[in-house]
Amino acid sequence: MDSKRVIELPVSLLKQMSEYRQTVRRIKLGESIAAASLIVLVSYLAVFFLDRFLDTPFTLRFACWLMAVGGIAAFPWACYRWIVHLSTWESVARLLKRRQPALGDSLLGVLELAKNHQEQNRSPVLCQAALHQVAQSVAKRDLLVELPPSKHRALGGLAAVAVVLGAFVLATVPAAAWNAALRFSLPLAHIDRYTFTSLEEVPARLVVPIGEEFPLQLRLASESRWTPQEGRIRLQGQDPFSVGLDEGRYSFSVPAQLEKTSIQVAIGDASPSIDVEPAPRPELQSLVANIRLPSYLEIASPIEKDIRGGVISSVRGSTIQLLSKTNKPLSSAQANALPLPIRDGAFAIPDYVVSETTILELRWRDMDGLESRSAFPLLIQSVEDEPPFVFGDGLPKSKVVLDSEQIQFQVRAMDDFGVRRVGLVWKAIEEQLVAPENPVPSGSEMSGEVMLAKGGPTQSSLDAMAVFQAIAMNIPAKAIEVRLFAEDYHPERERAYSSPCVFYVLNPNDHAIWILDQVNRWQRESLEVRDCELQLLAINRQLRDLPESELGQEATRKRLEEQASAEQSNGRRLNNLTAKGDELLRQAARNAEIDPNQLETWAQMQQVLKDIASNRMPSVADLLKQSARANTTAGQESKETASNNTPTPQVGKTQNGDPAGESGADEEKQSTAPKLNDQETSQQPSGPEGEKGGKSSANSPAALRLPSTTLMGSQGDAQPEEEGQEATPVEQAVEEQEALLAEFEKVADALNNVMGNLEGSTLVKRLKAASREQLEIAEGTNRELSEAFGSTTARLTSEQRMRLEGLSQRELQASEYVATIVDDMQGFQERRPSPRMADVVEEMKAKDLLGNLQRLAQRMTAQQGLAIAEAEYWSDVLDRWAEDIVESAAKGEGQGGKKGKKSLPPALVLEVMQVLEQEMNLRDRTRVAEQSKEAATADDYRAMANELTQSQILLRERIASTRQKISELPDAQAEFERELGLLTQVDAVMQEAAGILSKPSTGREAVAAETEAIELLLQARRSSPQKSGGGGGTDPGGGGGGTTDEAAIALVGPGVNPNEQRQERNVSQETGSTGTGLPEEFRSGLDEYFQRLESKGPSR
Repeated sequence: MDSKRVIELPVSLLKQMSEYRQTVRRIKLGESIAAASLIVLVSYLAVFFLDRFLDTPFTLRFACWLMAVGGIAAFPWACYRWIVHLSTWESVARLLKRRQPALGDSLLGVLELAKNHQEQNRSPVLCQAALHQVAQSVAKRDLLVELPPSKHRALGGLAAVAVVLGAFVLATVPAAAWNAALRFSLPLAHIDRYTFTSLEEVPARLVVPIGEEFPLQLRLASESRWTPQEGRIRLQGQDPFSVGLDEGRYSFSVPAQLEKTSIQVAIGDASPSIDVEPAPRPELQSLVANIRLPSYLEIASPIEKDIRGGVISSVRGSTIQLLSKTNKPLSSAQANALPLPIRDGAFAIPDYVVSETTILELRWRDMDGLESRSAFPLLIQSVEDEPPFVFGDGLPKSKVVLDSEQIQFQVRAMDDFGVRRVGLVWKAIEEQLVAPENPVPSGSEMSGEVMLAKGGPTQSSLDAMAVFQAIAMNIPAKAIEVRLFAEDYHPERERAYSSPCVFYVLNPNDHAIWILDQVNRWQRESLEVRDCELQLLAINRQLRDLPESELGQEATRKRLEEQASAEQSNGRRLNNLTAKGDELLRQAARNAEIDPNQLETWAQMQQVLKDIASNRMPSVADLLKQSARANTTAGQESKETASNNTPTPQVGKTQNGDPAGESGADEEKQSTAPKLNDQETSQQPSGPEGEKGGKSSANSPAALRLPSTTLMGSQGDAQPEEEGQEATPVEQAVEEQEALLAEFEKVADALNNVMGNLEGSTLVKRLKAASREQLEIAEGTNRELSEAFGSTTARLTSEQRMRLEGLSQRELQASEYVATIVDDMQGFQERRPSPRMADVVEEMKAKDLLGNLQRLAQRMTAQQGLAIAEAEYWSDVLDRWAEDIVESAAKGEGQGGKKGKKSLPPALVLEVMQVLEQEMNLRDRTRVAEQSKEAATADDYRAMANELTQSQILLRERIASTRQKISELPDAQAEFERELGLLTQVDAVMQEAAGILSKPSTGREAVAAETEAIELLLQARRSSPQKSGGGGGTDPGGGGGGTTDEAAIALVGPGVNPNEQRQERNVSQETGSTGTGLPEEFRSGLDEYFQRLESKGPSR
């Protein structure tokens, strides 16, 4: 038997089973397709219809999408089950077995037999017969009847309905259908649903101003298919409210919100949700302008200004950069509707050129869309570069001056930006005061200018010292118009000039004519006063001769009061006249051409009038008042007597109680030389020197020597005066001294007035004057506060504030003056080292003198009580420093000098004094030259230095000539050894100063040399004043003849202090000291209280 033989299944059987399998596959696959389609379409339609009523949440859309995906995923499974799984005949037989178990078993048996080769080999015929039997049995049956159950028709119908519905939706509302398809297919994507009510730009998040009601406008889109007539919104946790449609928009006014919330909108089928987030508006924290000024001003660095006030002023042509800072980062900004760049979250204006006044409306918006509450108006003012302003402080409107006389003043210039330089310009005019006797020198010029100081681009004010001296400036003896000028940095601007002043420059001859004319006028006025006094005297004599009964009448008392008032008025007139005479006398003393005899006559009349005005006329007025009160009650007399602390004037006595003529008689008994010393006061307490004052010899003749300055020592205990004894004549000494006095008395008062002009000439006197100035400022401040002490600055009246500001300005000027003194002291110390001077200079630096004085000026208006105390403190300190740099007089000085000491001729003394004054003028001109060094050209500066050098050489020659004349006097080496040595030193110092000036150099070295010459010419030392003394001389309170080798330090300062002799000033608290004196602990407590009150006042 062939083992490889295989029995094949009957073809009919295979055909029937294959047809059955194909039918099953077709039905089941159709069913799965219909089911998947139905699921997808139903899911899509669910999303579509849900979107018509609400914004379908992504969770529902995702669920529909999962269902659709599940339906689609069932088709591959169906394919596997009905195609892959039914690929064998055994799987088909098993499927039939589910419906027909017998048939299925038969088929499975036949199929197994067909595969079993062992059975086929054992009985092939039997196997073949079995196969044919089963095939015949199956052929008799319809296998299609036994198909598995199926719902393909129902599912197909439903799917068809769904397809028709989907097609209808797509055809009728394609936009909505496609939107639903996208939202269905992409459930997790943020796709806005389609609504028939279409709104424009509905924000999902809305940032609103916190705590402010805000508008919400929703506008219908043009393509909206539905136009609801009403819209409604609802805030979370609040009742809804609605508004109507108005011009295509729904305008809601939403209440103020403080916390985050949401708004539910319902307009037609549109129901967006808006998250509301309250936030603060963007606020401007700072607005800074960087101003670059025009290039011609030469100010390279920009000027930074804070302009939150909304106003900025800048010169035309400036470039402004605006930089802002806000509390929130900005997204945009505008200026007059023009966009601005945003830098670092804030807006900026890069470059704005100022051409005219403009208002910029600034608006800004932050990253959240919030705008500024309102527009910020910024006013940019375009201002013109104003011309400078210049004036002279201390420059007279008009004045008659000698050609060698020097006028010193301050030039003050101000500009809105920078003063370039200041100067002085002059020109001759035709007006003449007197007819000139001499023609104008050929070398003189008729106009000219002098540069005084150079400023700077940022120096808005410039103060400079200036001097006018006709000879030094090569100005002719004519009427000269002088004007100050200032220049700024504007390229097209001319100089700005001050108002003109006129100097009538006269040569010595013309000046002498003018002086004599003024003297004649002055004398006529004095005679008028005398005639008036004679008339008053005649009336007084008539009143004196009246009977006693008439004196008690009311008419007589009224006449007496009128006479007293007229006497006082005439006295005041005479006082004014003597002051005018003093000024004329000082001018006359400068002119060597004036006859000394005229000066003598004038000086005698001046002294007589001074005595009448200060003593006699007040005494007469007091007597007349006493006579008018003669009939008052005894009680009133006793009260007046008790309250009047001054002695009652008596006939024949002056106001100081001395018998009239007694002092003069004593003075006539002593043949004394006029005093040529200038005494300064002292504020320092009593010391041993003041207690050792010895007796002075009343018979010691005084000698006339070179001028000096003495500091008054402390007044010791009063010593009983010894009764004067008749002088024992020393024939030779008396005759020589009487001859000297007869010569000198003609010019004595003129010399003393010239000495008065030297007030403030040296370092000691300048320190003393600065001390007095501080005391006057303290007293002035105290006077201003008499009615408002302890009040804050805001409570002061405008007049009081104005006066305090004036005192503050005065303090600033005083600090500038002290700065000049300190500078000169340092220069003098470098040239002539002195332990005393070094200690004072170091103490000035340690105490920060200049800084404290400047701060005192600032404190004057805010802390007046403290300012008073500080001003008094610095007054005492400056006075002490003046004392510290002066050595005490040698023991025995001030108590009488050596007998028989000779005097210098007055003409030589006057010559030295004139040289001294001109040396001080030269020092001032040197300072002006150094000040104008930067402003003037090199040639102009060298010319000024050459003029100063020549002036110094001329002064040195005059000193040399004077020394030669002194050496030619009899016994000069023995009698005038000190004077000769002093002038020799002055000659050497002046020669050195001339060498320094000729370099040229006008700085500190030259000023120090000139200062040393001045110090040598006017020496100072301390004297111990005693009430008894032997007349004049260089040492007050004692006879002449004292000498000292120590260079006295004298001082230049403003004001007149003619021979003042206050012995000691007890320093006490000035503040509020008008009432009864308080214990020290009470005063210190009040001081502390007022200081705290003033310090807290401005902060209220």
